[in-house]
Amino acid sequence: MRKPVIMAFSAALLVCATATWAEQCGECVTTKYYTRRSDSRRKYWELSQLTHHTHRVEGDSWYGTLSIMPSFTSSFQPRNMAKCILGESLCKDPCRDAYRVVIQGSAIEGRDPHAWLADYFYLPPNYEGTFSIKPHINTFCCDFDLYLGFDKYCEGLYFRIHGPVVHTKWDLNFCESCGLCGTESMNYGAGYFSQADYEGSLLVHSFKDYMGGATPTGSSNKTNSGVNAIPSTSENNIKWNALKYARMSGCSKKELGFADLRMELGYDFWCCPDYHLGVNVQGAAPTGKPVNPCFLFGPMIGNGGHGELGGGVQGHYTFWRCKDNEDENMAFVFDLNITHMFKMRQCRTFDLACKQNSAYMLAAKFGSNPVREGTASLVDIPTEGQVGTGINDIDAGAANERNAHATEKQFALEYAPVANLSTVNVDVSMAAQVDLTAMINYTNDNFSWDIGYNFWNRSCEKYDCVKGLCNKGTLCDCTSKDVWALKGDARMFGFQGVAAGGPLGAPTTAIPVALSATQSCATIYNGTNKTAPDQVAKLGDQNLNIDAPDYAWIMTPLDANSHVGPLAIVPSSSVLGSSAANAYATLEEDDWQVMTSKNPVFLTCNSLSMARTKGTSHTIFTHLGYTFDRECWKSYFGVGGSAEFGQSQCDRCCLECCGGNSCCCGPVEESCNPSNLGVCGEPCGPCINCSVSQWSIWFKGGLIFG
Repeated sequence: MRKPVIMAFSAALLVCATATWAEQCGECVTTKYYTRRSDSRRKYWELSQLTHHTHRVEGDSWYGTLSIMPSFTSSFQPRNMAKCILGESLCKDPCRDAYRVVIQGSAIEGRDPHAWLADYFYLPPNYEGTFSIKPHINTFCCDFDLYLGFDKYCEGLYFRIHGPVVHTKWDLNFCESCGLCGTESMNYGAGYFSQADYEGSLLVHSFKDYMGGATPTGSSNKTNSGVNAIPSTSENNIKWNALKYARMSGCSKKELGFADLRMELGYDFWCCPDYHLGVNVQGAAPTGKPVNPCFLFGPMIGNGGHGELGGGVQGHYTFWRCKDNEDENMAFVFDLNITHMFKMRQCRTFDLACKQNSAYMLAAKFGSNPVREGTASLVDIPTEGQVGTGINDIDAGAANERNAHATEKQFALEYAPVANLSTVNVDVSMAAQVDLTAMINYTNDNFSWDIGYNFWNRSCEKYDCVKGLCNKGTLCDCTSKDVWALKGDARMFGFQGVAAGGPLGAPTTAIPVALSATQSCATIYNGTNKTAPDQVAKLGDQNLNIDAPDYAWIMTPLDANSHVGPLAIVPSSSVLGSSAANAYATLEEDDWQVMTSKNPVFLTCNSLSMARTKGTSHTIFTHLGYTFDRECWKSYFGVGGSAEFGQSQCDRCCLECCGGNSCCCGPVEESCNPSNLGVCGEPCGPCINCSVSQWSIWFKGGLIFG
């Protein structure tokens, strides 16, 4: 009878070895939906101190055990958790023993190449600060376990039900250091974000405020100053959307609930006092709670609401027994469980493909740029300015109409964090979850000592097709097709002037015209305009490195007197040359003409990384207990502890994973058919290993009856 037990344990070790061998370095991506092993999925908690009190041979009787086990679990190795959610941006912060990210605005000279661009967070361009995180999880749970053996009705038949009440506290330990440090907030120049200068005092003042949902306050109508200043006829009527998802909080997040209710029905087909071998069918009711997507590193109860169904094999073999005392013995115990985790709809925030932390980048909204018809020969109000592209011929007038062609899209005066658009509902399932326990039990009369090893593995998540009907307003909503694009550090407005008449060189009125500029190759670290010194024009950025750059023109409505005029970088008389009354101004030099995207690149559902997670951990544990004999029943009490070591993704930079990061500039599929969004089936996106390392202590007490 020993051979079946040994064969079963060998098979269990093979499963463990195969799963460990299959672990490979994940892609260099991050997850904004952090999950962990369920508190109910620890078989060694159930086995501790019960080796000789379950799977017994009782003849025509029935028996059982009832236990209560309060435990406390605390995580360690915060670096692994931090790497999973923020990736390569992190560096060690020796002051707080935490992990730091640098944030710098576009006006900072010699920016850190790994600094996040402050402009994305509505912060001033001269902002320079850091924030740090040190993720930590504390969990208190009380597990209730009932085991019933039904030898009276069917020898070897048993039933088990258990589940814990859990109170868990997840703390990102988010902390921001000095940002502006007492310096005055710098303005954003006209055209970068808005029609006129946007005052620094109206911007968000700290990264913490931005993470709390802050946006720029009010509209700035500050007039450009200078001897030859041009009065602006526009107002900054920009809509700034606050960050809604994956927000970092300085406060811990807590959850209280009942983790998965697990049930097990088994049969021991080999059973005697010295050994047993049996199989079972088991499942879990979805009583847990998924992660709240509003916050980064939000708490999770149980397995996140997944139902489970599977089976297991378990056995024990008493390989030594004292000749003088049969109650002194040593036994080997193993228990292997494999379950499938069923589909569960969850709301998840994704980064963009091949762009770490791009959920925190800034997207610009675009609307149509239709060919307008009118009676006026010139456009002198911003709402009627139509953007076009053409050759670099800076002379204005009807003669250049042939050089300008209207683009299909134009900036629609609205910004939103990418996370607001990349948080979508997906149906998540996991093919298999493995929980293997192997331990040695030493028993001497009423004294019991267990020491063992536990292997846990959860296969990579699988996403079903993203359904557009469940994702209104996101990138996976078909109504969002050709609407949102990455802003990067592109200028969003160009300027033209209409002469006021009078003496030569008289001031002109500046007309801001919304462009069609996008930057699909921007990253969380920087845009593409300032990646090289030669990308900075004489009086400001010329948008030389946007998507499909071409020279920008203003186009009048189509009529007998149609006119075009080159759009300048900034609304200044030093840029806009003098002209006759009631005519578009010309530019004095070629490099004063701003550029726009002839073919803007928009974000789609295909742009999402669809990053998935898996988990693997190795645990060593021990338990020391004592059994108290009574006439008709027994009670027991014990104390135990464990150390679980979770595996995490490899530390490789994105440049290595993505071959120089060129993949971010690849073609974007523009299909809007939900069945062809490119996120169905395998591989569904890269898979990363994110597992918690944690230690636990527990007390276990209960009754043995029958």
